[in-house]
Amino acid sequence: MNSYRVLISGKPGPGSNRFEIRGSDLLDAVKRNFDSMIRKAIYGHVPYRYPITVTPQYKTGIIGGQGGVELHLEWTYSDHIGKKGNVISEKIWIEAEENDLNDNTTFVMEGN
Repeated sequence: MNSYRVLISGKPGPGSNRFEIRGSDLLDAVKRNFDSMIRKAIYGHVPYRYPITVTPQYKTGIIGGQGGVELHLEWTYSDHIGKKGNVISEKIWIEAEENDLNDNTTFVMEGN
């Protein structure tokens, strides 16, 4: 099992903005720990009952210039039935090397 450090900027509270995830590779770790990551990343409501589009991408300028993988999360949320939903997005950074990201294909995580 490999471990990766997740960074969520702007999230208050000890231990909530930096934590480790584990998996056979980076994307396996993301998928295995997605519920935990989304709960720590999102303020207020937890939208994990909605399909969330995840786009992984290696970026050289993040995490103080050391580079890492950015997960761009996007979903549609409506606070009232029948009301058009708003597109909401969030970014999560993971300390990783470029070769840790073996596939940068967008995928969808289904919620509960």
